[in-house]
Formats: sequence, C-alpha cells, structure tokens
Amino acid sequence: MADEKRLLIPIDGSENSLRALSHVIKRAVGDKQLHLYVLNVQPALPSSLFVTRAMIASHHEAKSKEALIRTHRLLSKSRLRADELGDRFQARAREWQCRWPIIGDVRGLGGMQAIELVKSQEDKTPATDETKKITQYCYEHGLITITAGTYSNVIRILVPLVATDAQIDEGLGVLESALAAVCGQKDVVAQLV
Repeated sequence: MADEKRLLIPIDGSENSLRALSHVIKRAVGDKQLHLYVLNVQPALPSSLFVTRAMIASHHEAKSKEALIRTHRLLSKSRLRADELGDRFQARAREWQCRWPIIGDVRGLGGMQAIELVKSQEDKTPATDETKKITQYCYEHGLITITAGTYSNVIRILVPLVATDAQIDEGLGVLESALAAVCGQKDVVAQLV
C-alpha cells in the first residue's frame, strides 16, 4: 500500500465542486494507484433560518443525499465512458494487429491505451524507425500521439473523456492510415528484394 495515492475531494453539491471532481476524474483515468475519496461537506447555516436543530440536521441530510447522488452519477458516467473508449480502441487495434504483424501488443486501461510495434512477432524486436514514421504521419494529419517504452516503439494514446464518437473515429482513422502507409511501404520494399 506504500505506492497507493489517496485524494480526498470535498463535495457540497454545487456546480463548482462537481466541476472540480470532473477535472480530477479526467486526470485520474488510468492511474491504478490513485484512490478517490469523496467527503460531503455542507456550509453552516444561520440558526435563525430554522426553528429547531432537528430541522437543520434534516436540511443537511437532504442536501448531503442530493450531493452524493449527483457525485455518484458523475463518477459512474466517467468510469463507463473511459471503459467504453478503451474497449473501442482495443477492438479496432486488435483488427489492425491481425492485418499488420508490426503490432506486437495492444494494451491499456480505460482511455489510456498503447500499441507496441515490433519488426518480428517471434523475437519482438522493437520497430523504432517505423514507430517514428507512424507518429510523424499522425502529427502531420492532426493526431498527437506519444512514443514510449525503452526502445521508443510504443505509441501511447490518451483519449479525452469528452471526445465525441466522431472525433474518436477520425483519430483512429488517422492512426490506421499511418499504419497502412508505413506497413504498405515496408511491403513494397520486401517485394522488391
């Protein structure tokens, strides 16, 4: 548990607190060590507005339930959207993996995904040059990707939770075109030799 990170988020049900929670959720996607804790807080109310302490307690209880319901909806929606994005990317990337053996591995969590590029499926030799070409193609066509890994042969994708389905399809189309262009060039060279 030493690697575990904990984040306490106070929620009062206001739009500002829910926006803050939404911001934290976007940043936390894919971080397995981060545990979010929600603390319901309600501002103190002047006792002159209520007749009894029981009425104040009842008011706070109702406001707390309302805030927690809205918070739960937001957390559930974000988790589902991240999983949906990941599943969508993985399905498409697995199709690519069947078509192009350069894709050695497809992995990720939620909206944070990656494909590892290799020259050979047998010994998993890193395809560093091809990775550079693919990321350059993506960049030139409006898709920002990140290379990672010890040999810079992993392309990381972090899909924003707010991306529309059309935007996701467009981005995946660019990545697919980049793979086709690089793998097509490689096939032509192999045929000439």
